[in-house]
Amino acid sequence: GKAFLDSDQLSKLSLLANIPVGELFGLNWKSKKVGDILTLTTGTYKAELDTTSWLTKIFDKGSLFHESIIHSGSTPLSQYLFSIDAIIAQHKSNKKSSINNIKAY
Repeated sequence: GKAFLDSDQLSKLSLLANIPVGELFGLNWKSKKVGDILTLTTGTYKAELDTTSWLTKIFDKGSLFHESIIHSGSTPLSQYLFSIDAIIAQHKSNKKSSINNIKAY
């Protein structure tokens, strides 16, 4: 049958299997959990999920560019990671547009 794991269970599975959480879904995320904060990193991006408030902060090169609740206790981790990827893709697109606008001047 099918089963669903919450973020804490997936985090534990990843630690036990010594596999980054993102790799469980074929994504390029590395994870680390300290206390109530699950930190996911890929390239210059970092997402911090507070597992008590469900608040996510997303950083690029250490600079915060997004903060919201995009996860609840019932959101599958795969959906959460895809949501973060979409936010980062939008951020990259916005950065590229800004650079192109500057070059146009």
